[in-house]
Amino acid sequence: MGAKHSNIKEDHTKFPFWCGYLPDADALELLKNKNEFILRCLENDSLSLTLYGGPEKNNSGWHLAGQKSTEPTSKELVEFYWCTKQAIILKGDCDRLESPILRPHWLLSSAKVWFGDKLGEGAYGVVYKWP
Repeated sequence: MGAKHSNIKEDHTKFPFWCGYLPDADALELLKNKNEFILRCLENDSLSLTLYGGPEKNNSGWHLAGQKSTEPTSKELVEFYWCTKQAIILKGDCDRLESPILRPHWLLSSAKVWFGDKLGEGAYGVVYKWP
């Protein structure tokens, strides 16, 4: 399940379960048990609250779109559903945010990546010197 929110400018990196730009296939590999969740960014820069609904849902994530909420920010929306354990009902199914999956160590944050001097650029990107 994913909650799309358009305000990507909020600082979501402070959440321990923020996984950045994580592809769908990798997100589903992280989520193994019912009601585990992560917060990630999609290719179109919208946020996705990805929740595993269990094996009966055939490993397909959902997107919480159109769910009415009085929470003004994505952070408050996640905290509300996580702390209150209130049900999220989509397509007749009921799930809850129970167990956040912490960001894996192999997912680097932008703060941990350092670039040296720019050596050049081409069709495939920019090349930097190792610092």
